[in-house]
Amino acid sequence: MRSSRREPPDWSDLLGTFRTESIYRGIKHYRVSREDAEDAFADSLLVLIQKGPRILQARGYVRTLYFNRLLDLIRARMRHPAVELNLSLQETGAGAERETVARETSRRLLAGC
Repeated sequence: MRSSRREPPDWSDLLGTFRTESIYRGIKHYRVSREDAEDAFADSLLVLIQKGPRILQARGYVRTLYFNRLLDLIRARMRHPAVELNLSLQETGAGAERETVARETSRRLLAGC
């Protein structure tokens, strides 16, 4: 019969090689930036902390949650592509022209929301 007591996650494992390998896989296979991969992994660990000892297989839970977070990020970016802000002085000129470009860019960004 199984014990009703559950062991806490092995944090040294989750924060060591497992973290490094997961972030590498996220960057390589999902083609996201390192920062996005690290953020998704950190979010996954926060969920694990919130769930606490109710999770039996911490590694599998974090891995699944992490890759699902990456997929959500990719899907969100496909639905709402970013508008590049390019307000260099050479392209926009000075003063009123720069302000006009900034307003136009803001209007396009808000229209996409």
